[in-house]
This record gives sequence, structure tokens and C-alpha cells, in this order.
Amino acid sequence: MVSLFRENSSGSIFWLLLLSLGLHACFIVQAPEVVAAHGTGALGGLFFLAPPLPGFILVVIYHTLVVLQALRLNHIASELRLFSKVSYTVAMAYLLLTALFEPWAHITPALLCNSLIIWLFGKMVRLQVAALPRQVIFNIGFIAGLLVMLYHPSVTLVPLCLIAIAILRTFRLNEWFIVLLGVFTPFYLLVSLLFLGGNLGDIWLYIPEWGVNFIPPAHTPIFIGTAVVLCLLILSGIFLWRTNATRSLIQVRKAWTVLLLTLVLLIPVMFVCKDAGFEAGIMAMVPASVFVAGVFIYPCRGWLPALVFWLLAGLSVYNNWPQ
Repeated sequence: MVSLFRENSSGSIFWLLLLSLGLHACFIVQAPEVVAAHGTGALGGLFFLAPPLPGFILVVIYHTLVVLQALRLNHIASELRLFSKVSYTVAMAYLLLTALFEPWAHITPALLCNSLIIWLFGKMVRLQVAALPRQVIFNIGFIAGLLVMLYHPSVTLVPLCLIAIAILRTFRLNEWFIVLLGVFTPFYLLVSLLFLGGNLGDIWLYIPEWGVNFIPPAHTPIFIGTAVVLCLLILSGIFLWRTNATRSLIQVRKAWTVLLLTLVLLIPVMFVCKDAGFEAGIMAMVPASVFVAGVFIYPCRGWLPALVFWLLAGLSVYNNWPQ
């Protein structure tokens, strides 16, 4: 099955869609839900105001989101030449990882924010070849600020932007100010709208709050086992990247470093952001899927990637199936 995604063929897009349908076979008996928690940002409020939709429409929306996100992330990885061969393994890994846990099989603010996180990563790594770097830097800050306003657990992306610019470019203090200007611009526009509407006191609803509030999903033994498998795969992917990093160009190595920092900064948000919940962990699957893709590319033994694929697919179907 893995070989279907190792080729740079447009037919792989069809197999990606089939993979998404297979991993979420549970939608046959139970459609995804629109899930949001109070106090997690503007998207949560919009979700509460959204009218109920038929189950079929929700299924279409979910599959459209995850497949388009997978393709976009795969395109960025291919464009940067993160791997020596262009393929669809990054997209495959993204679909496999985002299907692992039941809380991730719903339409949540975190899932929607993954589209912006992928966009943000693409902007950051292209900064190395940008003709107008200051404009790109402002856009990076603006996207990060918009993410924080829409979904508070993404607040760790703000320091990521500052660190990424320090890695990708020679340090210039004025560029850091441009990033911060971009970060605060969405909030400036929001304050202006609230002030004009006489609702300035509601600004606190858009400010992130911190607090330990992590509740693991049900069926704890299976959850722990799946989490261990996921951690081992991510660590294996990081090890394989480090082993093969010496063959890469300096620009590619910097892009991998930014990916690693993104992973490190996104994992803790589900533990330290108030009301975030386990569903916030799906944001970390954006960088994680790129590292895990190496597990399907680098091993010489063909049976190992196939074993990992079917293990992840089996865990996804089991964890998501209504108990």
C-alpha cells in the first residue's frame, strides 16, 4: 500500500481520498461533530453560532479539510526538497496521524487552524529566497496573530516566528519588530471593531489563558498504547532526519530545524492552555507527519514501512469506531 504513495503521480491523490475514507470508516455509523470549547478563541464562538448541518455535509467537510491540508503540506515538502524523492508520503503520513485518536475525528477549531499553520510554515521557509523579505516577515506575524485570535492554544507560534526568523536570516532587530507588528495587527483591528460596536469589554474573550486542563480520551490503555506508538514513530523520524541531514543543502537543513521547533512548541499546548483539551494536539501533527514520512521513505526493508502503515491504519479504525 505504501508504494502507491511513493510515486509522484496524480493518481496518488485518488488513493489519498480512499485512504481518508478508509481511516474514517466510523463515519458510516456516526458522522463527525462540530466541537468547540468556550474560551478557546473566536473560532469557538463562531462554532457555537453555526447552524446544525446534516451528517453527510459534515463528512464531506471533514474529508475535504484533511485531504487538502495533506496535499498542501506535501506540496511544500516537495517544493523544498525535504526528501530526495518527490512523492506523496508526507500527505499519507498526515492522514494517518490525524486519524489516530477519536477527538481528532471531529471538526474542531484546531483542525481548521492546521490550514493556517501549514500556510505559516510555507511562508517562513520561503523567507530564505524572498525578494521582499520585510513584507513576508509582516505576513508571518499577521498569520501568527490571526491564529492566536482564532484559537488560543496556537499562542506558542508567536515565539516560533521570532526564533524561525533568527534561524533563517541574519539577525536584524527591526525585523523582529516587524513580526510583532504583524502579530498585533489582527488584535488592533479587533479592538477597533469592538470599540466602534461598544463591546470593548469583550476583548478579554480573545486573550489566551493558561492553566493545566488535560483530560485523556476514554479507553486509557489503548490511548496510552497509541500515544507510545506515535512517540516512537516521531522519534524514529527525527533520528532518520539527523542521519541523512548531512546530504542536504543548508536551506533544507534550516527548514527541518524550523519544523522541529514547530513540533516542540505545539506539543505542550494541550497541557498548558486552559480549555484546550486533547483536540489541540492535532496541530502538532503538521510537523510530526513530515518527520514520520521519513519512516516510510528511508528504510531499506520494504516490510517495515508496510508494517507501520497497517499498524497506524488499524489503530485509527479501532480508536475511532463507536464503542
